[in-house]
Amino acid sequence: GKTQLAARVAAAVGDAVLWVRCAGRSLPESAAAAERAVRAGIALSSPGAAVDGTSSWETLAAAAASAYDVVVLDDVPVCRASDVFGSRLLPLLEACLAAGKSVVLTSGAPLDLLAALPDRAVVAR
Repeated sequence: GKTQLAARVAAAVGDAVLWVRCAGRSLPESAAAAERAVRAGIALSSPGAAVDGTSSWETLAAAAASAYDVVVLDDVPVCRASDVFGSRLLPLLEACLAAGKSVVLTSGAPLDLLAALPDRAVVAR
């Protein structure tokens, strides 16, 4: 379903894909999964990158956005900008937009958080 479609869209958009899978995870678990994926992705794509344990999330998000053509956020749980996952998700989306990169986001429910993004940034809701 959604995951297969996300994989096809991501493959059509670019070669370098960073994948964050949130299926079945709570908000804290999804936030941790996003951070692990971003840190691992940066390490794989840019082994000499100056990103350490003290780097801010915004710095990490920008590094990931510059290193990948597409960021896939699969099966995103409902969240708000102020919660533990939303505070990771929104800056990552903004970093990707600022870098001119694509994001494929799937969710089983509408995400009000997307309303914070410019209309031009969202293809389908």
